[in-house]
Amino acid sequence: MGAVAVFLEISSEGLRSTSLPAITAARELAKHHGGPVVGLVLGGDVGAGATDAAKYVDKVIKFDDPGLRAMLAESYAPVLASAVKSAGATALVASATSTGKDVLPRVAALLEAGQASDIVAVVSGKTFRRPTYAGNALAEVEVTTPIVLATVRQTDFAPATPAAAAGA
Repeated sequence: MGAVAVFLEISSEGLRSTSLPAITAARELAKHHGGPVVGLVLGGDVGAGATDAAKYVDKVIKFDDPGLRAMLAESYAPVLASAVKSAGATALVASATSTGKDVLPRVAALLEAGQASDIVAVVSGKTFRRPTYAGNALAEVEVTTPIVLATVRQTDFAPATPAAAAGA
């Protein structure tokens, strides 16, 4: 049992709405993994984004560095992989945005972990439902590695609502 990490995309104003469905998926996955939901916020000057993210997750880990100001998968992937390990996370979730689809496969490679892409439902701690055949059919896929990664289709998960209390 471990934490479920969620890569949260932010802007200068705070958390991007595209991350809210990923938080919903992370909460569902956390029920199976038995741990907290840990938000990962990366960039330069991430204070507003981290504060906003704390409203939705149990804990926020922020990486505030001028070198991370521009989102580059080559820069973000090692930081996210390290964060997953240090948080004791057994899963990492991100929205299936161009950013999420760019960085998560690189994180999966660094962690030697399997990834389910474009999921539309969490079936169990390692099993997900995703579209196939150009969306004409749904398939259940299982990730058998110790750490599970998934990108989440934003239209298939409701946007997360703020938690009762802000996270750490």
